[in-house]
Amino acid sequence: MYKNNHKSINLGISFDMDSISICVTEPGPDGLVVTQCISIQGSQPKAELLKKLIEEHNIPKGKVTLVLAVGEHKIHKLVRPSVEDAEINQSVIWLLKDRLDCSTEQAVVEIIDYPEGCQLDDQIMVVQSSRDKIKNLVGIVIDAGLELKAIDITELLLGNVLQSYPGIEQGIALVLDHEEGATLLIYRGEYLYLLRQLTGITNFISCLPVDGNVVMADMLLLEIQRTLDYYDAQMRQPPLAGILLAPSSADISLLADYLDNNLSTKVECLDINGLLNLPIPLSPANQQACLPACAAAFRYESRQ
Repeated sequence: MYKNNHKSINLGISFDMDSISICVTEPGPDGLVVTQCISIQGSQPKAELLKKLIEEHNIPKGKVTLVLAVGEHKIHKLVRPSVEDAEINQSVIWLLKDRLDCSTEQAVVEIIDYPEGCQLDDQIMVVQSSRDKIKNLVGIVIDAGLELKAIDITELLLGNVLQSYPGIEQGIALVLDHEEGATLLIYRGEYLYLLRQLTGITNFISCLPVDGNVVMADMLLLEIQRTLDYYDAQMRQPPLAGILLAPSSADISLLADYLDNNLSTKVECLDINGLLNLPIPLSPANQQACLPACAAAFRYESRQ
């Protein structure tokens, strides 16, 4: 089944509260090809679930990109500290000390610069997680006999799966439905331009405009419009090519149609089956579960 050696096989692995997803890619004639995309749920410890998934589906020993779920980290926006590059991480931890969900000793941070030309040159995004959380997840991967290549976050990695989507060079917004609520992300080319947690939105299902109830759908519409207005007026960026609703556990086509009819930017549902040419088509619920793992399996070293 695998024509390439294990060193050329990529595994994207994501952990949620009660599930694990794995996506396997290997080089093909025109780029990376998905050969497996699987998710498993269970109440067992994550280490047991991962070993079960590997054994039952004969997952190869490729290089792993471990993706931190949205709930495993926080992203903060800060004015860039006036310190040397070697000191910036420690300076950021001190600036965030009142917002950390762990002690300063346990805090791990990574700096993300905004792309040039977006009027935010003096600001940075800061990814913050806990040393113990990361150590625990890394241990699960290593104990399963896998080789860890990188650790990344869902919000950065999702841009990878959109690189072949029409209009990505002009800009695409992706609205992500996750356990912590909903987040709007704007990607342009290979860069993440904007990230915003949408206020008051718990999930797409609650926003479905059914039975004449459009209150939550209108709240989502307003939150999206506010974000686009900020992107246009404050960051001075050109209009987006489109807005995508990430896969959800329910049929959200009615919501996409409602937003499309009430926003000036085209709104569609993202279907990764065709986009990634998955070997076995996934239901919307399985697409939602596997999306971060798929993005991780397509990870490459970006300039960002």
